[in-house]
Amino acid sequence: MSNLSAVLDTSALLAYIKDEVCTKSLEDVIGTSVMSIINITEAIIVLGRTNPIRLEYYQSAICELINHKYETDSALMLLASEISVKYREKHNLSLGDSYCLALGKHLDLPIFTADKIWHGLETKIGIKLKFIR
Repeated sequence: MSNLSAVLDTSALLAYIKDEVCTKSLEDVIGTSVMSIINITEAIIVLGRTNPIRLEYYQSAICELINHKYETDSALMLLASEISVKYREKHNLSLGDSYCLALGKHLDLPIFTADKIWHGLETKIGIKLKFIR
């Protein structure tokens, strides 16, 4: 997993796929970004629920778009569960959010997100957040 530039949150990937204006900053890092398989699954589910007939297309397109996929492991599981228990309520963290934040900390990479509610987590968790909105 060398030459990685950032971790992508599900919200950032979905904004990129929807071609939102705010995603200009993602164009330079999308090819060298990493996502956990939990977050990739979350993105596919969100898109698939809006248009179930296109599920296979979404699966294929996202797997092709995201070059670097991080399989979960025990260390990431423990870190994600710690983040969730400590910060879920105040920052409205889903399971995918907790994994994304844990991955950014674990790999010491900035995290691109559209979730403004994550403000304040940088100092609490020891991560760097890049808000696209």
